Amino acid sequence: MEGIGRVVLALTLAGAACAHEGQLVPAPSAQTLPGRPRTAEETVEGVRVVVDSDAWRGGSVRDVLSPVRVTIENGGGRPLRIAYDAFTLGGPNGFRLAALPPFRVAAQNATAVQPAFGFGVGFGYAPWVGPYYPGAPLWTHGGFAFNGAYYDRFYGGWPAALPDEDVLRNALPEGVLDPRGRVSGFLYFANQPKGTALMFLAALVDADTVQTFGTVAIPFTVK
Repeated sequence: MEGIGRVVLALTLAGAACAHEGQLVPAPSAQTLPGRPRTAEETVEGVRVVVDSDAWRGGSVRDVLSPVRVTIENGGGRPLRIAYDAFTLGGPNGFRLAALPPFRVAAQNATAVQPAFGFGVGFGYAPWVGPYYPGAPLWTHGGFAFNGAYYDRFYGGWPAALPDEDVLRNALPEGVLDPRGRVSGFLYFANQPKGTALMFLAALVDADTVQTFGTVAIPFTVK
């Protein structure tokens, strides 16, 4: 609970800051892709995570948030749990920015969309986001509990008028990624002031045992 408290504080402080034009860029120590200086990657325990900080193209989301496109390739032997509580941006003094959950899972009438990057390969959608994605393959093997406390804490961090249909279409969905599977989509974080050093952190969680078996860490800065 102490760690969650630090995340709450970070989100509150970020929300109080005014919008700015700064964007996340990989730090000099990050491993970037050839010819793509805004895209960094790291592989841990066979799981490759690619983070593109320059992929968002439409709408006014960049005015109020830092969207990053995340692509995950599961080259390991375990089913990988993909959930928003596994992703943070770590900042100075130990605070962490939460990945904002874009879905109102308790809504009576979900806004049905088609995912911008397809349904993924070897990916089962979490049952509670299934109504947003008609025809999506769902994870039905159990062991993936809904983190209602996380949604309750962080859904309120969205600016007014968001998330809209474009945000939902492009979002990285929650679910389970099988070995040799691949999934892609955006995570949305609160903005930070220019010059801030941040670490993109992705906890790798075995969907069967719910045990963390590694952490991807990619350094970024706000420019």
